[in-house]
Amino acid sequence: MAKELPFSFRDVVEPTHMTVFQLQAFMYWPDDEVARDRWIAAHVIECHVADMDDMPEAVLREFSKMLAAARNAPSLDGLRGDAAKRMKQGVALGAMILRAVASKLVDGRATALTTIRKGVAADLKPFMQIEPQTMVNRDSVFHSMRPSGHLWAAYYFACVHDEKAIFPCARNRVDEFLATAEAIRELAEITTSPNSSATVLRAGEALSIKWLAREFLPPVSFELAPPIAH
Repeated sequence: MAKELPFSFRDVVEPTHMTVFQLQAFMYWPDDEVARDRWIAAHVIECHVADMDDMPEAVLREFSKMLAAARNAPSLDGLRGDAAKRMKQGVALGAMILRAVASKLVDGRATALTTIRKGVAADLKPFMQIEPQTMVNRDSVFHSMRPSGHLWAAYYFACVHDEKAIFPCARNRVDEFLATAEAIRELAEITTSPNSSATVLRAGEALSIKWLAREFLPPVSFELAPPIAH
């Protein structure tokens, strides 16, 4: 499983279409390189961005390899079914992580994850069916997506403040999105539940950003935290 997002400082300061496609792929399938490559190749082909004029030469070479490997890959329609399922799981995961770290920022102490899971399931019930037990099942898709959980938390944060938020973000706001995700990751790795030494995200569990790219991220503030479910 990948431990780092493959973004360079150029992806932060001059994000391309490929940057966004890669970000989507890593959010959906942090544990499946084959699915990621298929998603990126099929998405680029269907969106008619084959010329990809804004891609650096090195990225173009890598993309050419993916196109060759994608000849027998499923169409984007075939991948969308799995992506749709993972979208629901990802939103719930992001909500759980964001609420856990936000409760510490707002109240000065973290809310128990058991309480947060119940709140997330209840709040998302009008849109999807997910049970609190699913969020602790180590064999579930939900659990396999934990490495991209901070990215989903950043997306959920955007949705709370803008119901028309683009998934995962507009191309010209990739730097803000990644900065938000990094801030959440850092908080999640030091936030513990009451009466527990376990953190919301284990150190090294989440996909990190290369240190050089991280240097180009803008500052981010969580002074206006989203509503917390207790």
